[in-house]
Amino acid sequence: MESSIAYLVTAITAIATEYSRKRLKWSLDIRVECLCWAILYLGLRLRAKVLKLLKLPPELDDGLSSQKHEPEFNWMAWITSLFIAVARLLTVYYDTTLAMPVAVVATFIALSYRDSQPVNLPGPGVHNGGSRSKSRLRHLMELSILGSLGISSLFLLLDVSNAYSPLILALFVLARSSSFFFLDKCKDYSQQLSLPRMVEAIVLRVSFLLIAVLLIIPPSSKLAWPMILQAFCTSAGLATTLYLVSSGHTFAATTIDSYSTTAVQSLVAGTLQESLILPLISVISLALGVTHLPSSTTRRRLLAMMIIPLLPILTGHLELWQIELSQSRSQSHSNSGPSIHPIRQLAAKADLEFHSMINRQSRTLDACCAEYERRYGRKPPRNFDKWFKAAQDQNFLLTDEFDSMMAAMEPLWGVAPSDIRARLENVIAASQGEGMYRFTISGGKKPSFTDPANWMGSIFNQWFNPEILQTLPDMTLAMNTMDEPKVVVPHDMLSHALDAARNPREGPLLPGKHPDLARHVDFLDIGKQNTWDALSLSCAPDTVARDFSLEAIRSPFLTEMGFLSNVTLSKDVCQFPELHNIHAGLRHPASMTITHALVPVFSQAKASCFNDLLYPSPFYAEKLRSGEYEEKQDVDWEEKDNLVYWTGSNTGGYSTSENWRSLQRQRLALLTMDERRPISLLNRTEQPDKPRSEWVSITSTISAISNSTKVRISAAIQCDDTACEEQRDELKIRAGERDDIAESYHARYNLDIDGNGLSGRFYRLLMSKSAVLKQTLYQEWHDDWLIPWVHYIPISMDLRDFPEIVRYLTQEEEGQALGQKVAQSSYEWSRRVLRNEDMRLVWWRLMLEYGRLVNDDRDQMWQGN
Repeated sequence: MESSIAYLVTAITAIATEYSRKRLKWSLDIRVECLCWAILYLGLRLRAKVLKLLKLPPELDDGLSSQKHEPEFNWMAWITSLFIAVARLLTVYYDTTLAMPVAVVATFIALSYRDSQPVNLPGPGVHNGGSRSKSRLRHLMELSILGSLGISSLFLLLDVSNAYSPLILALFVLARSSSFFFLDKCKDYSQQLSLPRMVEAIVLRVSFLLIAVLLIIPPSSKLAWPMILQAFCTSAGLATTLYLVSSGHTFAATTIDSYSTTAVQSLVAGTLQESLILPLISVISLALGVTHLPSSTTRRRLLAMMIIPLLPILTGHLELWQIELSQSRSQSHSNSGPSIHPIRQLAAKADLEFHSMINRQSRTLDACCAEYERRYGRKPPRNFDKWFKAAQDQNFLLTDEFDSMMAAMEPLWGVAPSDIRARLENVIAASQGEGMYRFTISGGKKPSFTDPANWMGSIFNQWFNPEILQTLPDMTLAMNTMDEPKVVVPHDMLSHALDAARNPREGPLLPGKHPDLARHVDFLDIGKQNTWDALSLSCAPDTVARDFSLEAIRSPFLTEMGFLSNVTLSKDVCQFPELHNIHAGLRHPASMTITHALVPVFSQAKASCFNDLLYPSPFYAEKLRSGEYEEKQDVDWEEKDNLVYWTGSNTGGYSTSENWRSLQRQRLALLTMDERRPISLLNRTEQPDKPRSEWVSITSTISAISNSTKVRISAAIQCDDTACEEQRDELKIRAGERDDIAESYHARYNLDIDGNGLSGRFYRLLMSKSAVLKQTLYQEWHDDWLIPWVHYIPISMDLRDFPEIVRYLTQEEEGQALGQKVAQSSYEWSRRVLRNEDMRLVWWRLMLEYGRLVNDDRDQMWQGN
């Protein structure tokens, strides 16, 4: 019975730890560890008092008195405590969960070696790890099982994207296995000391060691009060582990943590591989532990706990495996359709990727620095620790997800800082009146802005609070406040800069030998014309955009119907140059001035062929500050109309009679208005010769989804007179007929489409109780954080997937369930990662990176130096 309780308590501890780390994002630190050992020690002392009151033998003393302990036990207790403390500290500062099963294997080997040695001081009544006389067959079977456990764990560790250095993992395995080895060895002194006395002695020593580390390295973040409850749970788990060891079941005790942590993690596995291996590790750990307990009905009850890690197989991950099988069947039988709808496939995979992203985030400064260096090949910038502390204090979730930001900055590492600064001055001077502003930071004081009256300047000043300014060097920024981006670097220049950035060198990068050429900046006005020749210069010569004999290397679509499986690739204009014919911002922008110089210009959004640095749009910040979304105007999902809604003007570019029918907003309106327009849909078909139904493509017309859409152009602007008149007539635009902002909340699905730049309504729609369908060509700062098919439904630029997406989401029961899930996910997630605090922290991180980039001492400006 006690064994069942031990497993149960440890499982509860694992659940509490997992929930605190991954869901609530409270950082476990050494204070929690010290507190849990103090609680354990006080519990032992309380037990002694109770025994004394009951007039039972008081088996406890102060735990440290050398007069009461054998000298040999004293040093043995200190060695044991040291290994325990090291293992616990590594668990605090690093995520060592996946290394725990490897430690089980190492412990078994160590205990097997100990079992083969003579015992000098056998203790009466002590089981000494169960039966010492194992049969050779059983021993071989255990070795085989342990081998599979170790291989499974190592296989999973090798696949973890942010795995810590092998040295850390090896140290954890050594410390954990050694702690159990010496704990087991301490039982040999039971003739001189009672087991409770030995336990107290070790607990007190571990507490002293942990407190010493706490005093030397005090944590910088605040301790969330609920972590006190976490400390109580952890101390209960430690108590059960020590109880099993003192009862002679040391190896069973080692498997408890391995079982509990992997069982809990299997419930929230982030990848298909994890969902397969984690349950396997958990089941093996439990089976090994149970076999080392005395035979009883308890063992059978414990085996029933195997159902916990198998739950993912029986629920969510079973669906994903079905999806994999469905895909493989449809690929092997080209004439058959998938048995699971492609949208459901994409949503299931995206959901796993999303949870994997959350689970892998660093939760300590050391881990975050290590992950930064692994990803980007250099150390974090100076004052990164202050940024990380602020991020922790403000519950900033995605501390590691800045790949897009870093990729945009990488070419500038191939340019000398003095050249960058000179180009900045030239770009600001050359773009006066074009929405470009100088932002200057000097001496950690309030920054200056060339147009203090500009409302965006007030947002920037709010972001530059004193806490941030104190961490930044002197620098100048070129802030582009226009909708359109500015920088298109020719591919040969970009490639050369990247080579210089990535290749190791001795000393700093020197300025260009021809300053007039190296620092020259010109702007080219390409507004109201076809921009392709100017924009495609950034594409590599071996891409489809530059070599017309080539085809795209891979498709961003899951099927021929166009459901997006890779949204980033789908927006790559170099791989898919046909985008320039169907997006107004590429084909005929209302205004656009660009430079071909490699210069850091900060913009709010860009197409893939641009090289601007992205920052959080002040439009979003202002709308959040003003409370544009009012929840009282919204209605619950069940009360919403079951349709897709969009209304807006025809912005996006300058339209003429020749081009307006091909621009993104007008194409959408024309598609939904033409009820006889042929379209492709999917239909679930029962096949008499096959065990399950299949989704088969059929030809239909727009009339099949007419009742499921409400799309309307509300105004014709940015067009010549003839084009404006044509659009008013064909699109049935009625002057002055505009919907109220709350009208969108009455629809279950809101469509969001590019205008002249980013869509200012996007965050409002994400925060609503409706699901968002998003069609965009633009990259924004949040792209690493918002996951397609989880937080929004992506729509391809050519709209070929739009009819079936509308039909599936509005007319299929499983589609409506998915739509409601996406609406709920975006509603919750937007309130966690799209707050004003998040944008301020992203801005701070951007400024730290940029401040180092433009500084002559940038090679020495790293965290810790």
